[in-house]
Amino acid sequence: MFELTLNTSNNHDLNPLRYQQAQKNILLIHRMVNLLMS
Repeated sequence: MFELTLNTSNNHDLNPLRYQQAQKNILLIHRMVNLLMS
């Protein structure tokens, strides 16, 4: 997860929309994992 955020942050200046979408996807994945683990 941390590697993914670092890789997307490198492209922040090139494509901020894609960066924002990736951040949203990561948040959704974290929520889903938390629900499954609880």
